[in-house]
Amino acid sequence: MTAPGVWTQYSTIAPLLGTLPGWVPALDKQRIAAYLKYDQIYWSGEEGFEQILRGDNENPIFLPTARTLVNTLDRYTCPGFSYRVDGTGTPAKIVELAFQTLFAREKFTSLFSSFKKEGGKFGDALFHIVADRTKPAGKRLSLYKVDPAAYFPVYDVEDPNHIVKIHLAEQVEEGGSTLVSRLTYEKVTAADGSSVILRSHGMFKADKWWELTTPERVVLPEEQLDPLIQSIPVYHYKNGDPTQPFGSSDMRGLESVFAGVNQSISDEDLTLALEGIGVYATDGGAPVDDNGKETDFIMGPGRVLTNANGLRRITGAGSVSPYGEHIDRLEDGAYGSVGASDVALGKDTSAEAGIALQIRLGPIMATTAAKDDELLALMTQFFYDLQFWLQVYEELPLLTDVDGVTQPAVTVVPVIGQKMPVNLTEVITQIVALRNCVPPVISVRTSLSLLRAAGMQIPDDEETQLATEASTALDPLGELGLAASDGADQARADAELPA
Repeated sequence: MTAPGVWTQYSTIAPLLGTLPGWVPALDKQRIAAYLKYDQIYWSGEEGFEQILRGDNENPIFLPTARTLVNTLDRYTCPGFSYRVDGTGTPAKIVELAFQTLFAREKFTSLFSSFKKEGGKFGDALFHIVADRTKPAGKRLSLYKVDPAAYFPVYDVEDPNHIVKIHLAEQVEEGGSTLVSRLTYEKVTAADGSSVILRSHGMFKADKWWELTTPERVVLPEEQLDPLIQSIPVYHYKNGDPTQPFGSSDMRGLESVFAGVNQSISDEDLTLALEGIGVYATDGGAPVDDNGKETDFIMGPGRVLTNANGLRRITGAGSVSPYGEHIDRLEDGAYGSVGASDVALGKDTSAEAGIALQIRLGPIMATTAAKDDELLALMTQFFYDLQFWLQVYEELPLLTDVDGVTQPAVTVVPVIGQKMPVNLTEVITQIVALRNCVPPVISVRTSLSLLRAAGMQIPDDEETQLATEASTALDPLGELGLAASDGADQARADAELPA
């Protein structure tokens, strides 16, 4: 959690948080405030650094360094995320169709993309399965993202690593009063070891709402979910160390670097303005108009300056190059901390040999590998649980009984695409070299498999087509042989006709 005086994932951003929210439990105050501050920093908002920017520049400039860092890590985290159904027959076809239908309706691809990026930005990301039996069959399940600032888990007092209840809570205005909308899921275990999930939704007073049991208004009375559903349907991705209650933002520990970059670019901009326009001084007073009232100097070609005794230009910085070099060092330090090389950032687009590319992308691959593991484990659980929801609410026959245990008939496995950019020209050159050995080192089948793995769209029956073309090449006339024979017979018959 975030107990005062303890070093946590929010300690580095704590100096920027300002006033902490008063409506949440004490241990969650820094966490909730940190989400807002990281969002402001990500979007280059002035509010993100208003506590520490120096000077009186009225128009500070903010470079999107934080957004670049988060987006770069996101690009190499679970790219091309999809799933694979392991199984055959009718159950596999039903699961495939059910998943396709649900994910298309709920825009799951974009939901997941946003979900994992928010995990990098905030440190935490969540989504929620919701069911509504009043809707037509086939449309009863929905998937929603959850604001991590609305997520409040409750742990078992005897096992601090075990969540027994979660609240999804947010402040709302109702009847002129501020209330807290609290949706609660609780897992209850009976004496015989069986478990059920209870769900309730109520509007509570804002003061210590997490301790209250009686709502001001009941939105959804407590009900028991179907016994087949054994997991609370809120899925929490924790970026960083998954053993902690909450994750860490990819911006953790770099807040001062981002502030330094923005301060430097603002100072550079001001320096350029002062050096280009110039700052002038005069020993005389301000000019006056016809009424003797002081007015501004009007400077320009052909202008006559009055009261401009000793007018002179004050020289300042002769170059802004040091600012640029300083900014580059700051940004390189931030990007290097997460393994984002120029290649990963997209600054270096030159094609490189496989080994060189692996060396330059190796650091960011290592950084995102841990993210991949956590996301794939979470989505494996989600795909497993989802089949229970589809059977219960969409009435699809997806489950089977194995030794008295109800479980999915098939397995749905999360998969990701190629993370390392492929130099297709290099791949083709290697394949051709291996095929042209005497004897060849690889078969046609292996060659096609390698080309598909490199991203080439090659039909599944390509081997058959190649065999057909090879046999035709041995007989140049091929399928036209019969027609050619008929033509030759006709030519002989014509030759035998009398003149």
